[in-house]
Amino acid sequence: MVKRIGVVVAMASEAQVIIAELFGGSEEITEQVPYRFTSREVEIGIVVSGIGKVNAAAATARLILEFAPTEVVVVGLAGSLSDDLSVGDIVIAEKVVQYDFDLRPLEPKVGQLPGRDSPYLRCDEEATTIWRKIADELCREDNSSSRRVLLGAVATGDRIVSSRVEREAISTSFPEALCVEMESGAVAQVCQGSKVPCAVVRIISDFADDTFTVKEVTRYLSHEGSRLIERLISSLNGV
Repeated sequence: MVKRIGVVVAMASEAQVIIAELFGGSEEITEQVPYRFTSREVEIGIVVSGIGKVNAAAATARLILEFAPTEVVVVGLAGSLSDDLSVGDIVIAEKVVQYDFDLRPLEPKVGQLPGRDSPYLRCDEEATTIWRKIADELCREDNSSSRRVLLGAVATGDRIVSSRVEREAISTSFPEALCVEMESGAVAQVCQGSKVPCAVVRIISDFADDTFTVKEVTRYLSHEGSRLIERLISSLNGV
C-alpha cells in the first residue's frame, strides 16, 4: 500500500525548493491548495497554509478532506527557546502546546483545550520516530555539520516572538518547549479531531529574542533553510 503523506508548510518560500524538486519548478504556488506528487513508494500532498494558526487549521482541514493522508507532517522554521540550540538544529516534536490559548478559569492551565487533561497535544509516536530517523540520517550525510536533532515540545502562538522577555515568559510557562512558531499546535489539533496521525519537524532559524531580524531569518531560509526542508521531505521518496 502506498503511503499518503500530507505536508503543511507556512510560507511559499519554505516550499519553493520542494516544489522545484518534486514538480520540476512547473507549479505556481497558491496558498491553501494541495499539490500532489506520486511515486511507487509514496504519495505526497503539499499545502502552503499561510502564516498563523487559523491559516494552518484551514489548510490542514482541506488537505485531509481532499488528499486523505495517512499522516500529516508540518515542517518549517522556528525560534529557539533554549540556549543549547543553534541555528540549523532540528526539533522533532513529541508534543505541542498553544501557549497563547487561555480559557482560565474554565480550564485550569494556559494552553489547555476544553475536555483535555493537559495543555499539550501528543504527536503520533510512530510518525515521530520515523521523522527522527530521517533527520538523523540527514545529519549523518552532512559529515562536517554540527547540526543536531532533538526531541521535545514545540510551542505555538499567533505572534512572532522577538524579545527576551517574551521568550522567557513562554519558557517559564512551558519549560519543556524547545522552540516557538505559529502553526503546529493548530495542525495537531485538526489532525487529532480528524484522527489522522501528526508529526512536527522544526528547523531553528533564530533565537526568538532581541537579536531577531526578518533579514537574518530570510537570509537563512534562502541560503540553507529551504534546501534543508526539501531534503527532509524528499527523504520520503529517496529523491
